[in-house]
Amino acid sequence: MAVYSFWIFDRHCNCIYSREWVAITQDKPDHQQEQTQKNITNTGTINARNQDHVAKLLFGAIFSLKQISSKLNPQEETTANNLKSFSTLKYRCHFFETGTGLKFCLLTDPKTENMQFVLKEIYAKLYYEKIVKNVLSPVDFKENEYIDNEVFITGVDNYISSLAVFNN
Repeated sequence: MAVYSFWIFDRHCNCIYSREWVAITQDKPDHQQEQTQKNITNTGTINARNQDHVAKLLFGAIFSLKQISSKLNPQEETTANNLKSFSTLKYRCHFFETGTGLKFCLLTDPKTENMQFVLKEIYAKLYYEKIVKNVLSPVDFKENEYIDNEVFITGVDNYISSLAVFNN
């Protein structure tokens, strides 16, 4: 699986949404070859690690790298989104920041191409439509408040799982 997790941080540094996907293998007998095949089903957690150290480390890494990228090129200070992604040997973090300070992060396989368009789609078509325009949903989240809008959660799951890179 090439998509590992998706995170949203608000302008107050709080993780307001986290979604992790885990590939679980289930043994299914193959009657023709008398061997077992692995059937991959995608499961995971939603908003389970918002207050976890992983969320804080991810936000800290993004914040620090964003500061470094703006310091290295002082002429580009007016651009809010200098940092687009960074890679390690294990994952690639794709990053998109809105004008209001929301930070969208998608962790994928390191070989995955730029996923900026995915993050912009999620912001424009899902977050803006299902959270911002919803009068019952808070726009400015308090500490320990999370996105629990089922329409948004289902939309994110459906959109990301429909991507070609999701099942690679």
